[in-house]
Amino acid sequence: MAGNYLLNIGPMADGMIVPVFEERLRDLGGWLGINGEAIYATKLWRIQTENSTVTVWYTAKNNTVHAIILDWPSKQILQLTASRMTGATKVTLMDYPDVPLKWEPLTPAAGLRILMPAMPKSLGNAWCLELEGVV
Repeated sequence: MAGNYLLNIGPMADGMIVPVFEERLRDLGGWLGINGEAIYATKLWRIQTENSTVTVWYTAKNNTVHAIILDWPSKQILQLTASRMTGATKVTLMDYPDVPLKWEPLTPAAGLRILMPAMPKSLGNAWCLELEGVV
């Protein structure tokens, strides 16, 4: 299954792109530069979306699950009910891939409660988590 993203930006009659649209295109390119791994060549995960804390959209590539959030969770706690952790579970924010986030099981059987950092600026007003070792 493939997804589409329609971006309605057209040049003016003289071929120039209006500066506000240029800024949006550059921001989108910057966002994809950081988070493109969660978009390009991915597939739907076993769950497409959930709304436990904020709306989360899932993609997967190989053994990695990506959780894309469109709102920053209040109190910096993100709950993901669909994921089941393993002994190898590691959670990172794709803006800071070398800094693992602290998490704990939501229940003994499934789910993650993730402590999010202070909200980083996002060029696309969306953030991606990389979830390794979840099923």
